[in-house]
Amino acid sequence: MADALFPDGKEQRRARRICTDCRVRPECLAEALDNRFEGGVWGGMTERERRRRLGERAGVTRGRE
Repeated sequence: MADALFPDGKEQRRARRICTDCRVRPECLAEALDNRFEGGVWGGMTERERRRRLGERAGVTRGRE
């Protein structure tokens, strides 16, 4: 199973389908985002998608008093 979750290119779609019904998907994604895992599909997201999500959060700032 591990090899199926670390595909290249177009094969990532197949790996993402494996995650669709996984009961620990949210925890898996949180772990990958918190620890900035590279490569593979984690929590149903590719490395590129995770980087994009982290970038969106990095740009958020809180209001000043």
